Amino acid sequence: GEAARAPNFVFDHPQSETIAPEIAEEIERLNTSFRHARASGEFRAFQTSLERLPYPIPKTVVADTRPDSVSKIFTHPQDFYRLGYPDGWQVTRTSPNGAIIAPTDGVHPSRNGDDVTHGVMFDLFDIAVPDRSLTLEQATNRLIVFLRQRNQSLRVVPGAQTQMLVSDESGIRTVIIEKANSSNSSEVVWVVTRLYYQSLFYMVFVAPEDEFATYQPIFEQMIRSVRLR
Repeated sequence: GEAARAPNFVFDHPQSETIAPEIAEEIERLNTSFRHARASGEFRAFQTSLERLPYPIPKTVVADTRPDSVSKIFTHPQDFYRLGYPDGWQVTRTSPNGAIIAPTDGVHPSRNGDDVTHGVMFDLFDIAVPDRSLTLEQATNRLIVFLRQRNQSLRVVPGAQTQMLVSDESGIRTVIIEKANSSNSSEVVWVVTRLYYQSLFYMVFVAPEDEFATYQPIFEQMIRSVRLR
């Protein structure tokens, strides 16, 4: 039934808006913690457990729904960006600038939005503020705060924020764990961000923790495929 379902990431695009004092405090707390972030024992243990997970033996049903290459191309309507995705995954437009791409069983409609259990959500997040420009770290922290405001079960893994390249420019990958309230299962969430003019291009990758080793190569290929104009 609904209560027994695996945890999911509810997509509700965080638009730029006036920052409430408590949200501003949370952003500053994240800024401070990320500036001094070091790989915690919790994160090192989590990372080690992921590295030790064996890739599952391919099954016919899995091979049909979880391909291992990104042969299709999603193009922004105004060609702001392009990215590859696996054949057989479905595209669901969520805004003029964003979409969800997931296997057929990876998205479930709900009253709060589209519940994503497997797949990726991406969009442009408005980060324009008066009289100053946000750094990549500041913009990323602002996005994470908004995501957590809309999904209280998200927990940033301490020390799990790393630099990476996204379309040949500096980007950040933040690892988040989403704990289920009704079961012992959880999801691994990657939030990948990169500045794009007065916006933040972001991708939110989601998969159950016990299946993440299967999806990680696909997610990494999708990140490498991104091209921003």
